[in-house]
Amino acid sequence: MNDKYFGTICLCALRYALGRQSYMPGIVQDFIRAHISEIDQSSIKVMIRDIEEADKVNTYTSKSGDTIVIDGLGDTKIDRPGWERLREFLREKVTDDEL
Repeated sequence: MNDKYFGTICLCALRYALGRQSYMPGIVQDFIRAHISEIDQSSIKVMIRDIEEADKVNTYTSKSGDTIVIDGLGDTKIDRPGWERLREFLREKVTDDEL
């Protein structure tokens, strides 16, 4: 494929899926892996950066005293491992040393 916007569209899908607790993160992660050779280096670097920026766990206390944990990568046991694997996969695809 020779579409200059393909990487940008993949990046948009990644941003949409980050933090979601549904089937969407897995679909986006699988799609990116399957089409990595068609994604430009700039988009890959931004994907890595976006995953790293979302990689935060925040804990809050509600008014009722309940502890609320919000993981920026989604469900800690289901979604987070997939995003961590994708980040490592993307790092391996960067052709220069600059991230």
